[in-house]
Amino acid sequence: MKHRSVFVFLAAGAVLLCLTAGAIAQKPTEPKKPGLMGRMMGRARQVVHGNVVGNKNTKVYHLPGDKSALPAEKNRVYFKSAKEAEAAGYHRAGVKAIPVKKGPARDPKTGKFIKSPGR
Repeated sequence: MKHRSVFVFLAAGAVLLCLTAGAIAQKPTEPKKPGLMGRMMGRARQVVHGNVVGNKNTKVYHLPGDKSALPAEKNRVYFKSAKEAEAAGYHRAGVKAIPVKKGPARDPKTGKFIKSPGR
């Protein structure tokens, strides 16, 4: 009987030790990535200075983490921020500029359409 109680005591201690060691050895949780609401509210990842890459041929800039291909090394231009790239006339990758449709010309005095020559 005495040996059985010692065995139970040791087994209970081993189980307790395993459970506490597992809880202590867990990895710390990683910070949560901003979701849809975080991006909508402006809490998206901040751009680090000098990481905005522009293509000097197409006038397109890429932010860090963009999935599109970066331009060749000889065509790259670096900016400190997206605002700086846009001020230089670049637009963001994946966002197409909307072309402005121009209708037929009108005479400013009469308001009538001006016929183009050859029609």
